[in-house]
Amino acid sequence: MSIKFKSKWLRITAGAKRTKDEIGGFSEVISKKDLVIFTMIALAGSSVYGQDEKKQVDGWKNSVVGNLNLSQSSFSNWSKGGQSAVTWQVLLAGKLINEHKKYNWTTDGNFTYGETKLGEAQSRKSLDEIKIASVFTYKLGVYINPYIAATAQTQSTDGFTYASAEDQGTRVSGLLDPAYFTQSIGFGYAPTKSTKTRLGASLKESIANKFSARYTDDPSTPKLEKQRIEIGFESVTTSEIQINKTAKVASSLQLFSNLESIKTVDVDWVLTLQSNISKYVNMNFNVQLLYDQDISKKRQIKQALAIGFTYNFL
Repeated sequence: MSIKFKSKWLRITAGAKRTKDEIGGFSEVISKKDLVIFTMIALAGSSVYGQDEKKQVDGWKNSVVGNLNLSQSSFSNWSKGGQSAVTWQVLLAGKLINEHKKYNWTTDGNFTYGETKLGEAQSRKSLDEIKIASVFTYKLGVYINPYIAATAQTQSTDGFTYASAEDQGTRVSGLLDPAYFTQSIGFGYAPTKSTKTRLGASLKESIANKFSARYTDDPSTPKLEKQRIEIGFESVTTSEIQINKTAKVASSLQLFSNLESIKTVDVDWVLTLQSNISKYVNMNFNVQLLYDQDISKKRQIKQALAIGFTYNFL
């Protein structure tokens, strides 16, 4: 094999023994400049190879996960007393991610619905939510990147309040009654892969029809408003911590303020603990805290614990 440095040639014969004169000649042929050039070429080659290995894979990544949770108890001639009960819940969570070196477009969709039947009473709704959030982020190559986002939230069926166990219920909500929509633009910050936060100017619309007096009406005016539009600022922070191979904790904190006062800050905080007991069985613990002065002067809390079946459709 021959190695050429400038106009000089060095012939290396495999297996041949070299004298001290030959070794000295070798060092004379290869100058310091040649060694520097050879080293730079080698480093450049290894750098390119490393970049190929870490090259980002662009394109769509989709996932849909479904959960079915069941709970049942029955009593017959039970002297200690008790009431038969059946509870079921369906949860669907989908995610679409379009990853590109210049941008990221992520859309999340969640659907939850559940009912509970106690004794001879009719089934009553226990969970009902439809929520979609889409965020488009343009990558500047730093931790802070501009974004635009839109969200929509409502429910699928009528909701009721009950004064007693025998009460037939009073209808207080329905599909798109109310419904909440937000659009925002601003900057996002991702200090780690598991934690993201964004802050921007936001437009929030609340709409209602039959129950507008409960959700959208302004009591200071004589007219019954069926929609309410607010301009302000929105902050959304999400975090996901993997406890171990089978359990993780996810948190989502959404704040909105129309800048009128500190009391007008709307809070929507969801904390979820998920643990996979086996491939098709999991446990979900969910707590949601809501505060919206336009709906209730007090904070609202919803908590659910369920164990059931899970399946990855995509």
